[in-house]
Amino acid sequence: MHNQIIARLRHLTEERQRKNIPEKNAQIEKWLEGVKRYAHHWTTTTSPVFKPVDSREYTTNISWDRGDSGIDSVNSSNTQVLNNQDSRQFRSSLVTSRSKTFLQKDIPNTVRTYRKECRRLKILPLRRVLGQFGRKRIILNDLCLSTSDVRACCKGLLHETSATYLDLSGNTLCSLGCSYIIQLLTSNKDFKELRIADNSLTGVGIVSFMRYFQTYHVIVTLDISGNRLTDNDGLVVATIIKVSPQLRVLAAHHNEFRDLAGKAIGKVLASRCGLEELDLSWNHLRQRGAIGMARGLERNKSLEYVNLGWNGFGFEGCVAMSDVLKNNTHIDKLDLSCNRIHPPALLELMKGLLHNKVLRTLILDKNPITPSFVTVLMEGIAKTPEIALEELSLLGVVVDRDFQGILDSIQQERNFHVDYEMSLPVTSRRRDDLMREIETRNSYNIEPLRMLYLLKERNRAQDFFHKINKDHDEGLTPNELTQLFKESGLPVSKYIVDKIMDFMDTDGDGQIDLGEFLVGDKKMKKISRDYARNSITEEGQYSRYSRTFRKAHIQQMTSRLKVEETQNYLSPIASLTPTPTSSRRSSLNLP
Repeated sequence: MHNQIIARLRHLTEERQRKNIPEKNAQIEKWLEGVKRYAHHWTTTTSPVFKPVDSREYTTNISWDRGDSGIDSVNSSNTQVLNNQDSRQFRSSLVTSRSKTFLQKDIPNTVRTYRKECRRLKILPLRRVLGQFGRKRIILNDLCLSTSDVRACCKGLLHETSATYLDLSGNTLCSLGCSYIIQLLTSNKDFKELRIADNSLTGVGIVSFMRYFQTYHVIVTLDISGNRLTDNDGLVVATIIKVSPQLRVLAAHHNEFRDLAGKAIGKVLASRCGLEELDLSWNHLRQRGAIGMARGLERNKSLEYVNLGWNGFGFEGCVAMSDVLKNNTHIDKLDLSCNRIHPPALLELMKGLLHNKVLRTLILDKNPITPSFVTVLMEGIAKTPEIALEELSLLGVVVDRDFQGILDSIQQERNFHVDYEMSLPVTSRRRDDLMREIETRNSYNIEPLRMLYLLKERNRAQDFFHKINKDHDEGLTPNELTQLFKESGLPVSKYIVDKIMDFMDTDGDGQIDLGEFLVGDKKMKKISRDYARNSITEEGQYSRYSRTFRKAHIQQMTSRLKVEETQNYLSPIASLTPTPTSSRRSSLNLP
């Protein structure tokens, strides 16, 4: 049959040649050679034997032999040959099965499981989630994942074998979403770093994670910041630290930890703990909470970096932190930025700082430290060469003209770097512009209304009103209040005066008349009584810190340090008392 086809094609070729179509000759010859090769390998001998339809079966036990003539013969015993339709179906089934096998091998198991779970939950797969599978760091932050999305993601991550970092922050996980994550961490123990910040885990959520940490000791780095954790949640966080000896890094900033949390976490830190980095900034650790935290740090032997910035430690916290710096031998970096560290608190902190031989970096940014006391600090560092301090950050703190000379002398002797705001005086600017630039919202660790009440002393409210009212008109103006504080040695910013005016000027006319002043005086008395009733000095265990405050010769009326008496209680830095000239400059913030 093939010989007849070849002969017919040759006959047609000869006719084409006779008709002068030479461009087709080469193509036809090439095609004929292909037909010969194909016929040599795959030509069948006879037509197939057909059986009835109901007796057709697939061929079995077939052996293929290749002869010398180029035509293959089929030898079989008790076999039946497939018809053309069956053979086509069989070939198509083979092709389909091969393509399916190829797809299954090509798609990762995590992606296939995630898509299958999305189909079951009737949700759309997220492209960003699909792009994270197979990486070492799974980052799924700020995707607004629903509960179904979290379940599908966790289902796919069950088969992840290369990732050790999981970030699910900013997704507002509910209690059900937390349960899915805990099931994932329970089944897949490859994850070592977990970031679940900004997920509102207060209450049930943080308790569920505590139960996981009680059973499994896998997570090394944990970030639970920005979860609105309250004081009671701080007790749960303390338990997590206690039951997790493998935990090395804990970030819990931007929460609402107060006294209970500070004391509980401090108690755990005092015991055996493996933490190396702790970030509790942007909380409410003040007074009792600050003292409880400092007591734990004093006996801790593992922490190297501690961030307690933006908490409001104030004087009491600095007295406690002074004990930490005296006795702790492991903290390498300490951040106390924006903690209401005013000059008396700085002097107490220096008592421990100048005895510390381990701390290398100290951050005191945005604290109400006056220029002359920055110079006192630098003189203490210069006269104590055995301390290990190498970096000091004073961003937002103004220094005076003596500061730069002391800094240059220190840098000539050892490696020491300081970041600060600016040097005074600035001769190219006017005094009014300079005052507006360097003024701070709170120059002292005391409320503005309480400052005014203390200035009143034991005078009658009416007599005090007439004392302030220099021009003897009907009301007090903001300028008269500013002059009062200035004459008392308390130069305050416009913020403090505005706060007093908002409190007393009830009719909003810009002046405080006698009636408004008497009503405000009664309110201030009540505030002062409440402050005394809730004062930290009522507890015997904290009395040492308040006695230290009195020993420091701080004026109880103005809460201001008497500079000339510093040599009586600062034995380590007795010679560092600023000169009367620099003292007067610091009191008025003038060059």
